[in-house]
Amino acid sequence: MTGQGTLIPYTPAEEAAADAADAALHAAEVAKNAAAPMENWLEQMAASDKTMTRSTEDLIDRLIATDVIQATDLNEFLSNNWTAKKELRAQKPA
Repeated sequence: MTGQGTLIPYTPAEEAAADAADAALHAAEVAKNAAAPMENWLEQMAASDKTMTRSTEDLIDRLIATDVIQATDLNEFLSNNWTAKKELRAQKPA
C-alpha cells in the first residue's frame, strides 16, 4: 500500500520470498516446540539437584545394589528425595 491508499500487488519474487520467510518461521517454531519437553525436563532435573545431586543418587543406588543398605534404611528426607529423583528420571522425554 502506498501512502495514498493505493494497493500495489507483490511481484511473484516478493511473494515467494514472503512465503519462504513464513515457512522458515514456522519450521523454527515447530523445532522449538519439539525441544520444549526435553528443556522442561532438564530444568526440573537441575532443580532437583538442589536436594539430591546425581552423585548422591548414584551412591545410594550403588549401596543398594551391593546390599550394603536397603532402600528402607534411608531416612525420610533421603528416601523422599531419592524416590522423587528416580520418578523424575523415569519421565525423561524420548
